[in-house]
Amino acid sequence: MNETNDARYKLEEIGADIKEYAEIRIGLIKLELAEKTSKTLARVIMFIMMGAFLALFVAFVTLAFALWISQLLGSYVYGFLLVSCVFLFVALIIRLTSAIWLPALRDSFIQSFFEGNENQ
Repeated sequence: MNETNDARYKLEEIGADIKEYAEIRIGLIKLELAEKTSKTLARVIMFIMMGAFLALFVAFVTLAFALWISQLLGSYVYGFLLVSCVFLFVALIIRLTSAIWLPALRDSFIQSFFEGNENQ
């Protein structure tokens, strides 16, 4: 009878250890997920801020370029039309080459999310 109680006690102890291990493992997974999410969110916010300032820079340079071209051509309409044609040309190039650079961009985003997981 004593051996049965001892075996039962050991099984209960093992069960408690397994439960504690599972709780610790779940907590670790939550912390890792929070860390990766915060890193990714920080990068996204940084890229959004950089993109906003870059957009402002491009907008002012474009405006200055359009006004300069308008002055050379003698018409605001022709100057701004020429600059808009340049933008259309750039947009077409981006669209036609997106099959080349879009997968690389996607892979780099995925890799940045899973960096540091080589050992797991």
